[in-house]
Amino acid sequence: TGRSKTNGRNKGPEERTRLTEEEISLLDSTIKNYSPELIIFTGGEPTFYISEINRLASSHPNIGKSKVMITTNGWFAIDSSHSSIVNTLSKIDYLTDLQLSCDVFHGSKLSIKNIISLKDYCEKNSINFNISICISDPMELLEAQKIASETETRVTFQKVDLSGRAKKNRVDFKYPSFEPEVLSKKCPNRDQISYHCSEGFSLCCGNTFFNKPQHEGLVHKNIEQHYHSDFFQRMFNKNFGEIRKEFHLENEYFLPEHSSPCNICEYLYSKWSGISESN
Repeated sequence: TGRSKTNGRNKGPEERTRLTEEEISLLDSTIKNYSPELIIFTGGEPTFYISEINRLASSHPNIGKSKVMITTNGWFAIDSSHSSIVNTLSKIDYLTDLQLSCDVFHGSKLSIKNIISLKDYCEKNSINFNISICISDPMELLEAQKIASETETRVTFQKVDLSGRAKKNRVDFKYPSFEPEVLSKKCPNRDQISYHCSEGFSLCCGNTFFNKPQHEGLVHKNIEQHYHSDFFQRMFNKNFGEIRKEFHLENEYFLPEHSSPCNICEYLYSKWSGISESN
């Protein structure tokens, strides 16, 4: 699978960064060579870059057998007349899946009526629709369950990690205690590769990358180099307990916040200084 990211998590709409022509050419050739089953366009808001989406999707050698997905806050669905939904989504040539980020962290201001309008458009145009909601407090699950019930839509819940503005403002999900089960888990993004605008390719699309961009071994200018890096091989093959052992951190004390895979990953790498050797 492939993912194209046009922005970092710590940037807002006023700080959008477009892919350069050189980057588009690189992604174009990468898509042609690897023919991914899924291409995801996400943060910043992908509907601001429809021409780039169409150009990259059209470069896929088997586009009819693959999926093209966007993750959006649905800003264009506030107009309940459907016209702005049609005017926006009809311009995306190969769209097969739409994920709505329905929470304050992504600037969503949609009502239940708006969400249903967007869902109806997707169903009529054979676009798979689902909702993703970031949770910073267990009580927010009640609101998420209300949205799922009233829209009759599959909703996935994502606990807010210590990344970007969530870290700056300390609005991450509060775990009551450290959950040691996380040590038996592997990177949740291990089967996808992200392209970070102006940075390069990386398996990481979470805290370790966004909070520690100085770690050169996390990201590479071409996908082949990244696949052969120590970082990719470690994250793909090992769980966090095995990584802790490799880094000789068996005696480290973990806080409740380290119950998240992304949070514990960032913590382990912050304690280890050898990541640059994987570049």
